[in-house]
Amino acid sequence: MTDELIRALSRVEGLRVTAGSVVFRFKGQRCDARQIGNELGVETVLEGPVWRTGDRIRISVSLVGVKDGFNMWVQRFDSNLGDVFTIQDEVCAAVAEAMHIGLASRLPKVHPANANAYMLYLKGAYLLKRRRPDSIQRAFEYQQEAIRLEPNWAEPYYSAAMSFIVRTIYGDLPPATGLPESESLLSKGLALDKNSAVLQSTLGMLRMLQWRWEDSEKAHRRALNLEPANAFPHQCYSILCSFLSRPQEAVFHAAKSVELDPLDLMTNFRLVQANCYARHYDDAMRAGRIAIELTPDSPYTYFYLALSLTALGPNEEAWEMANMGRKLAGGMPLGEGYFGYLAGVLGHTAEAREIVEKLEAGREKGYVPALPIVRTYLGLGQTAEALHWMETALADRDPFLGSLMVSPAYDRIRDQPEFKRLAQEVHLSAQ
Repeated sequence: MTDELIRALSRVEGLRVTAGSVVFRFKGQRCDARQIGNELGVETVLEGPVWRTGDRIRISVSLVGVKDGFNMWVQRFDSNLGDVFTIQDEVCAAVAEAMHIGLASRLPKVHPANANAYMLYLKGAYLLKRRRPDSIQRAFEYQQEAIRLEPNWAEPYYSAAMSFIVRTIYGDLPPATGLPESESLLSKGLALDKNSAVLQSTLGMLRMLQWRWEDSEKAHRRALNLEPANAFPHQCYSILCSFLSRPQEAVFHAAKSVELDPLDLMTNFRLVQANCYARHYDDAMRAGRIAIELTPDSPYTYFYLALSLTALGPNEEAWEMANMGRKLAGGMPLGEGYFGYLAGVLGHTAEAREIVEKLEAGREKGYVPALPIVRTYLGLGQTAEALHWMETALADRDPFLGSLMVSPAYDRIRDQPEFKRLAQEVHLSAQ
């Protein structure tokens, strides 16, 4: 309920609404509205309890002025549980009226009729955000069931499509399998709601991984225009800006996503990643330590912190971070490649050779992405072998070849003719 009200109210022109991850820390605490408002830096606080009895639901809502602590408006809403989204729309309209603000024309109106479908969607979206290997498949299963219960509701299609994107990036699925599955789900979702910001952002991600840079830019821009106060479009767009060698834009949008949702796992990770790609290693390290403090089970935050530490000089902390990232990544090829590169650069040659042998052996038995092999050879300083496997990655249309222009791993071969040719094949210009 809180998330949906925040999302809907964020679309009201003239309102700045604090992210759910921030306000949830006050849940269950004995704080009055003035204290909460002062801590959040807002002028008003929307609060109230929710009761449920069987299929009936009651919400008592009050809008409290932070300056004096007085109620600006109080109202009670009673309905059936199945009409919970109608209540949300009514609350948003009433709040806007109480604050003498006109509703934006694109206030969301399409909601699921099935409350169980909505709960399944929330569970799947949460698990997907954790980015853990054991949670991605379960996240997809939740979205599948949500779609089965509510096939004409668009939101679950974004999360289901993103699960295939993530599995492809991690190396669990070949691009020729994972990306078309994502395309199919996104097409269905956008047919239901072309104005969904999360679907447009996910489409932007997909087009980026297909090296369709102009189409990716268009989808990301549309998502940002639809919901400028939603952190998700900003954190997705930051990756495209990095890949297109626009580091300042990348850091700006990553920082904006953290500003909008400062406790979210992915917004904090994107800020680390964008600063690392921009070679702002001190900023990346600061952001990485904060991100790990907030979400200590996020493997790729450890890897990018290790990359930043290594860029400033090999040290024991970088090796410690690399090992922690590998432990949390669960053996996925993407994580193994990051670890292999760091092991080679940090002088742990035996570990790096073990990784590359494992990945090459896996490639003989089935699909294993080539880029983790490339990274490991680069860490070992074996550039000829790295360039050989980059040709394989190109043939596979590896979705993360977009990182060629920005990842520190490629710095040692960036001036070589073979590298520049490969970059042109991906429609990127070597700087």
